[in-house]
Amino acid sequence: AFGPVALLIGHITGQAGGAGGLGATTLVKHRPAFKSVTAKSVLYVLDRYRRFPLFASWGAVFSTAAAQLPILLFAPLFGPAVAGIYILAHRVLTRPVQVLGTSVANVFTSSAAEAMRKDKLAPLVARVHAHLSSIAMPAAAILMATGDDLFSLVFGYQWRQAGEFAQMMAPWMYIQFVTSPLTRLFIVMEKQVHGTVFQGAQLIGSLTSIGIGAYNNEIGLAIMMLGISNFFIYGIFLTWLLVESGNSYLEVLKANRVPLAVSLFVVSPFTLAKMMFLGRDIEMVGMSVSFLLLFGYYGLLI
Repeated sequence: AFGPVALLIGHITGQAGGAGGLGATTLVKHRPAFKSVTAKSVLYVLDRYRRFPLFASWGAVFSTAAAQLPILLFAPLFGPAVAGIYILAHRVLTRPVQVLGTSVANVFTSSAAEAMRKDKLAPLVARVHAHLSSIAMPAAAILMATGDDLFSLVFGYQWRQAGEFAQMMAPWMYIQFVTSPLTRLFIVMEKQVHGTVFQGAQLIGSLTSIGIGAYNNEIGLAIMMLGISNFFIYGIFLTWLLVESGNSYLEVLKANRVPLAVSLFVVSPFTLAKMMFLGRDIEMVGMSVSFLLLFGYYGLLI
């Protein structure tokens, strides 16, 4: 009878207990530091960092809304069946992006704060961007080339359309994976206003893309527009973050040369088999070779 309420109470209790335990431990361990805190210093900190809750909270709302709008609106606009196909493609693509991206972002935040204090932020950001590009670009290229065939093979032919959606979303997922950890720079560099503008632009782009698709009654168009708008919005802010942290436009382009060459090499067996119309079996062989090349490349990275 108290199922949902009990879950809510349990969650709140668990969070409160964890926060209380952490607070008590911190008070005991750093008691001398707390004794030095004065009302003047507290007011100074409140004034300096007032933009954190003021803009970060709205940015979080915009970001969550932009991410959830397609899932919420596609069913009433295009039908539950095709919305379910989109949700499968979206979850398959976003899950690794979120897990790996969050892990990288958590490590990057502390490293970036330390690097900024030592005036070494630019090389750190350039290095992280290059590593993320080298990881994500070949995988995105494979997905763009083989998405429909890959989903048919893994989930069954009835889910082939999900693979087609994934092909449209692949550039978007690539740039999101590369950019998301670096957006922690909005906090490190105290550029919360810019972060909120970025997340607001995402929301506007999502609304516009879905609106265009709904007007034409075509979910494929909506997903394509989502991919294009998010790719350019992420790309603009990624470039801004790299330059704002002290890197040049040339360094941004140089970081993508090797991943691009690897991507073209990795997809070439499947692409050649497809272009030469050698039959389904040969195409599957080409796809297998492409994935072997991809796994071999990741083995070298590790």
